[in-house]
Amino acid sequence: MNRLKTSQWTDASKGTAARVSIAFDLSKDKTSVTQITISIGEIKYEVKTPDWTKTGSRTGAKVFLNGPFSISNKVFQTRDQKDTISVKGTFVSPQKAQGVAHLYTSVTVEGTRFDVDLGEWQWKATGY
Repeated sequence: MNRLKTSQWTDASKGTAARVSIAFDLSKDKTSVTQITISIGEIKYEVKTPDWTKTGSRTGAKVFLNGPFSISNKVFQTRDQKDTISVKGTFVSPQKAQGVAHLYTSVTVEGTRFDVDLGEWQWKATGY
């Protein structure tokens, strides 16, 4: 199993996630990504309703996306589902990949769950 991992994200859209990293595992035959792990250190949020605005922060989370996600023409992508984390990547060499991820989370404010869009983030990864 091969693992690629980044140390930091490049903030492409002024999202509200901090200290975010991505790692992913490849199948032995390198035809698919078997698992993607996204770690978020801190989440800041703002929730607006017609009656009030609430801001806050919380400790982040670790999210696992289980594949397999096929690699075709050096490109892989998670299944695109609304309000879930999605990842797309391209292998630029056998040991390097780069791509984008769209991050979402949910927070509960005054007993109501709100989906929070954390924005799109660019990433680069190197194998080890």
